[in-house]
Amino acid sequence: MGVRGLKSYIEGNSLFLKDCYFKGSKIIIDGCNLFNSLYHKSKLDLKHGGDYYAFEILIKDFFKALKNCNIKPYVILDGGCDHTGKKLETLKKHARNRIQIGKDLSLGGQIPASRAIKPVLLKIVFKQILIHLKIPFVHCMEEADWEIAALANQWNCPVLSDDSDFFIFDLKAGVLPIKHFKWKKGLQKSIPTKIFFVSDFCECFNNMNKQLLVTSLPLFAALAGNDYVNKVTVRGSFSWEQFSSCSGYHARLDGILHWLSGFPNTKKAIGAVLGLLGDQKDRDPVQKVLTACQNEYKLTNGNLAQFFLNGVAPSRLPVELQVLPGWIRMPLYEGKMSLIVIEALVLQRAHLSSQVENFDLPSSNAISRPIRQVLYGLLLSGQKQRDDRKPSVARVDPGECYVEEHDREGLSLSTFWVKAACPASRKNLHLETLNKV
Repeated sequence: MGVRGLKSYIEGNSLFLKDCYFKGSKIIIDGCNLFNSLYHKSKLDLKHGGDYYAFEILIKDFFKALKNCNIKPYVILDGGCDHTGKKLETLKKHARNRIQIGKDLSLGGQIPASRAIKPVLLKIVFKQILIHLKIPFVHCMEEADWEIAALANQWNCPVLSDDSDFFIFDLKAGVLPIKHFKWKKGLQKSIPTKIFFVSDFCECFNNMNKQLLVTSLPLFAALAGNDYVNKVTVRGSFSWEQFSSCSGYHARLDGILHWLSGFPNTKKAIGAVLGLLGDQKDRDPVQKVLTACQNEYKLTNGNLAQFFLNGVAPSRLPVELQVLPGWIRMPLYEGKMSLIVIEALVLQRAHLSSQVENFDLPSSNAISRPIRQVLYGLLLSGQKQRDDRKPSVARVDPGECYVEEHDREGLSLSTFWVKAACPASRKNLHLETLNKV
């Protein structure tokens, strides 16, 4: 998820972030955000496949600093798998951007670290280091933001992340932005940092009632636009900037927040948003979008406490993921199995990562396609082709399945239909009992 511009907006106002010295507590770490941030800020190699030895030393030093300050880390890694398919267009857009960035890097171009694509094995190496250091971690099967926020509230400890979504969740113990987490200076048994609390945020908007802002922030995310929701467009010459107390890049976000602070409750605010729409026919879909966005940020007890405390695989799964056999679930959570199995099994689709390479040659993913073909065969043996995954280039016979792979072709993002093919000796190979074969 994430609201574009919100992170820099909050960091640009000293009233939103407070100084603190952090020590002697649990901390929930947004793992993917951490390793990407540390890698890029350390200016490690981006053009030649990854400087993994230097990365290993960096991660070990980071967790040593936490240990010196008696901080107990729990790392949650984002699944990166959109099992619902609702982020498909966003994923495609990001993939196209990565292809172009990879091309620019391959020709010696200078790309800002915040935009550069990460080495493809970075997450795998990070997990190996966590295992070596005995740092508790879990690899979520889906978007991790909600689970991170839910566990932090359940344990009343802060979240360490630079993801702007954590400024939207109502986190009891606050958010520690990685940018301000000076772990290299943690020599006096505490780490100097800055912390964000929703209550401090409220004070800057007419001392808005905290409960109103908590319920309005998801509405703000919908109006501002995030990965799931396109910006809600209002009619005519209406401009959010007219309500802003600042000018420039952040005026729109500031204006939305000030506008929302003028309502006594969220219901009134939603009614006002709907009133800004030109036609009645536009209102029902927008109301559904606003409601869905509010649900995305509503926190209850999550799935992961029992995993960390008792080594028990979370039992509550989205409907789409309940097709996963029981024996697959724990290895997925433990990071011992690739999450491509979820995309292939649930969506009959796979998004393949691009990297810095010779873009005049075929994608480096092409050489391993026969291996993935067998993987798809083992996963999809006996399944029917989804109606929305009918390959246009092949006739699908009964009992056959194809997986829709998204990979680069030249500088374009293309679709490759890969037939799920079990090994020749496929006798008695069934997904439910494959672990016993």
